[in-house]
Amino acid sequence: MLPRIFTQRSSGASAVAASLPLPAGRSQHEVLRGILLMCAGVSMFPFMNAAVKLLGANYPVTQIVWARFAGHLLVMLLVFLPQYGRRLLQRVGRRCRSAAPC
Repeated sequence: MLPRIFTQRSSGASAVAASLPLPAGRSQHEVLRGILLMCAGVSMFPFMNAAVKLLGANYPVTQIVWARFAGHLLVMLLVFLPQYGRRLLQRVGRRCRSAAPC
């Protein structure tokens, strides 16, 4: 005999989604958008891995890593600079966050 959880019938995923509480201040559209963005981001990992392996045959590893991080920095600046402006590049506080002197 199967446990009750396996024998219950539901009307589909919409019934399950409707019964789950949404985070405070979030609409179902925002939650779905977050899920889709997360899936898109995670699906990029295999493509980045394949690109590094293909480029590794012709370029030094340090150059590939530098280009990868510089490219991501440019994309993030394009995304966040219009919203935050120069505040994005300013220090938040006077205290140092490391053991080295400021």
